[in-house]
Amino acid sequence: MHRRLQRMMARRSGTHLPSRHQPVSRVALVKWLQQSVIIEGKEALAEEFDVSVTTVERWIREGVPCENSPSSSEWLFHRGRVSRWRRTHHGKH
Repeated sequence: MHRRLQRMMARRSGTHLPSRHQPVSRVALVKWLQQSVIIEGKEALAEEFDVSVTTVERWIREGVPCENSPSSSEWLFHRGRVSRWRRTHHGKH
């Protein structure tokens, strides 16, 4: 599984995988996955889905899956969950 995550990380980031003798650390993988899956802030989500911040605020009122960040006032969104929610509630990808 660890090697599969490394390949996925390389495809998304455009970097080459290290040889089997130089694996990417688990900490680096977790950090990369969090950055590629978690979207921080309404502005970032609006940019990701090519909508306005007003639309994101409406989505929050309508029940889009999100959380408040424990360390700041930013909203946290899981890319896949938001995408699924958007398909089921608005019929869009």
